[in-house]
Amino acid sequence: MTFPPPPPQQPGDPNQQQPYQQFPQTPPYPQQGYYQQPGYQYGYPGQQHIGPQFLPPEAGTQYARFDPVQPVRVLANPGRRLVARLIDGLILGAVIGGLAAAIAGITNGFGTRRPDEAANVIGIVLLVIVGLAWLLYEPLFNTLKGGTPGKLAMGIRVVRVANAEYPGFGAALGRFLIAPVFAIVPLGGLLNVLWCLWDRPLYQCLHDKVASTVVVHKEGEASHYGNV
Repeated sequence: MTFPPPPPQQPGDPNQQQPYQQFPQTPPYPQQGYYQQPGYQYGYPGQQHIGPQFLPPEAGTQYARFDPVQPVRVLANPGRRLVARLIDGLILGAVIGGLAAAIAGITNGFGTRRPDEAANVIGIVLLVIVGLAWLLYEPLFNTLKGGTPGKLAMGIRVVRVANAEYPGFGAALGRFLIAPVFAIVPLGGLLNVLWCLWDRPLYQCLHDKVASTVVVHKEGEASHYGNV
């Protein structure tokens, strides 16, 4: 698939606030393999928000832009998502391991006097820390930054299909917790992860479909979120 060159950029400072304007109904972007969220009222009198547009990964990030009326985002390819997941696994494992070692060191003196009681205390504390780290790591980062450290390192973010904004905490938490539910079903966890390989046009995993999210490249956000 070939794509025409992207539209010219507006002159001046790219971070400067541009006047609100209505973009044409047929934008100069490729139509094949192209998804556009159905239109709805954006909240400006007399203006129609026709929704974000999502281009396939092969379109290239030069097409991405975050406009208040009609954002255009380029979907992330599954390879980047996989590497990001591996990076997050390493980070989370290192954090939990470091906390466990610190707690063990702090309680070591206490344990020499009362080994059984110390073991119980350490076990409970570790269980709470591991549970909170596992539960909050991904939802908090996706809510506050649009992506975990692994995703940000790979230049991708999680956004809502409806408006291309970061998901709220409830949506991010639900997106995360639905994955273990799929894993209960035989091969369900694997199917959930692999679904984005053939899902079109949004390249969603099953947990993305439940939460109505997609994973996109970061490019195009600077004028909206600042230098992120």
